[in-house]
Amino acid sequence: MALRFHINPRDVPPEKAARRLGTTLGYFEIILPKLIARGFPAADPDTGNYDLAAIERWCDARHPHLFDTAIGAQGGSTVALDRIRAQQK
Repeated sequence: MALRFHINPRDVPPEKAARRLGTTLGYFEIILPKLIARGFPAADPDTGNYDLAAIERWCDARHPHLFDTAIGAQGGSTVALDRIRAQQK
């Protein structure tokens, strides 16, 4: 059965995750423990593949002043309530 259209997978093997970070697989494997210590998304335990969307969010979170999609970012209402509480003290 022939494929009718191409689907870009969300999860990719380590080689493609490394390329997304602009590095080689060999160097990616060397720096991976440091990346994971900094919150880089781990590979799926069953497939060994990496989630490209999670990698993108991790990259964005390194620059929260440029992207408001940072991992762990608070919603606007939470920030506003925190500021109101701080002013009342």
